[in-house]
Amino acid sequence: MSEAVLAIPLARLFGAPLVPAGPTAAEREQAALDAGRAQGRAAAEAELLPRLTRLEAELGAARATHAEPVAAQADLAAVMVSALEARFADAVAVLGLAVARHVLAAEPGTTVETVRALVAEALSGLAAGEGGTVRLSPADMALAPLLPGGWRLEADDSLTAGTVVAEQGAALSGAGLALRFDRVRAALEDGQ
Repeated sequence: MSEAVLAIPLARLFGAPLVPAGPTAAEREQAALDAGRAQGRAAAEAELLPRLTRLEAELGAARATHAEPVAAQADLAAVMVSALEARFADAVAVLGLAVARHVLAAEPGTTVETVRALVAEALSGLAAGEGGTVRLSPADMALAPLLPGGWRLEADDSLTAGTVVAEQGAALSGAGLALRFDRVRAALEDGQ
């Protein structure tokens, strides 16, 4: 069974109104610490804020003073990088040409199409309608195309495979893979 509990006001129980006890010692200590912090912060701001403002102004002036030289250095660096990239590209092209020349030299032989193109190139450098002599490497003789009338074919041991020399009287016209590589290399070296 439950009994009824009556609420009795404390003031009636003690016979006098209750007066708040006030802050405890720990609360007073914390309040003093908070006040000290606030006062220290205010003092530090009062002392350091003008100094900080002055330093920020000096930094802005230094940036303004050095902005132009820094921009000029950045522009110069960009030009230098561009020049280095161009030189690198040229070096890669020359290297690629050297690799291609080396690979071609290692090939077992010249193709019929290559010899035909070289003969046509050599003949195009001379007067049409007149005959002459077309000289080839002995290795390329079996690949030689039919020549126009008046032209005769001759093997020349001094020529390397892939080289054609056409003679028409005192005029000479040559074509060859080595000559093509030399032209490409010269064009790369001249920057064309």
